[in-house]
Amino acid sequence: MKNKKFSTAFFILFSLFTVYVTLLAYWVLFDGSFGRTGISNLQNANFELYRRYFSAHGNLVPFATVWEFVKGVFTGDVSFKAFAVNIFGNIAVFAPFGFFLPKLFKRQRRLLTFVCTVAIIVVCIEALQFLLLTGSPDIDDLILNLFGGWTGYVITRAVFKKM
Repeated sequence: MKNKKFSTAFFILFSLFTVYVTLLAYWVLFDGSFGRTGISNLQNANFELYRRYFSAHGNLVPFATVWEFVKGVFTGDVSFKAFAVNIFGNIAVFAPFGFFLPKLFKRQRRLLTFVCTVAIIVVCIEALQFLLLTGSPDIDDLILNLFGGWTGYVITRAVFKKM
């Protein structure tokens, strides 16, 4: 009986995780409301197009984009909504990994393993955004997404430790 309960709980949790990952993939690669166009950009892709796209949209300088958003809010060039969606959205959207991964996979309960897994996921997403010419391949996204995953992990550990 215990195994049946466990497998039912696992199935439900895994199903929720699958829905979350599917929605996340849609949002970061295909959601038109965020200017994502997915694979439709690949028709004319070539090295020069990738070079120009990265020059216009990419960022390898840590906290440069975050600073631009902060500065923009104070100068009035960026709305607070745009700031919140970019900064807090990048954090919040990865927090569920901090719950799902350790609950579904025993190895993910070790912080270093968890952080490395989330880093790999984020790097893959950033690479896909670049290859599909959608979104902005940005080191700040990596930093904020990792922080979000770590925050979800810490909160989940604290909540379940008290239970």
